[in-house]
Amino acid sequence: MKKILVTLTLMLCGISFNTAAAGSVDAGDINFLLFYKGHSGLLIKHQYQIDADNCGRRDYYILPDNHPHFSQIYALLLAAQTAGKKVSFNTDGCHEGIPAIVHVGLAKQ
Repeated sequence: MKKILVTLTLMLCGISFNTAAAGSVDAGDINFLLFYKGHSGLLIKHQYQIDADNCGRRDYYILPDNHPHFSQIYALLLAAQTAGKKVSFNTDGCHEGIPAIVHVGLAKQ
């Protein structure tokens, strides 16, 4: 009985850690930036690819071109990739079936 309680407690802790991390992508390298016909936004490959919003894709993130700060974020991503700086993201929902970026952070190394 004690083993079962310990196992259940560990499982519940694991679930709550995953919930807290949903939508947050740790600072990492930008590996690839792509504008692709058929997508309305910038596709981004990042060092840490997760699908916290259950969009069904882990190959790219997307920065929708209707994001209010699209131009500024695009410039930041280009500069970060060129300079080898690490970038973090927050996603919120899906855009065209891909996790949609809503916030971007630039880490000082």
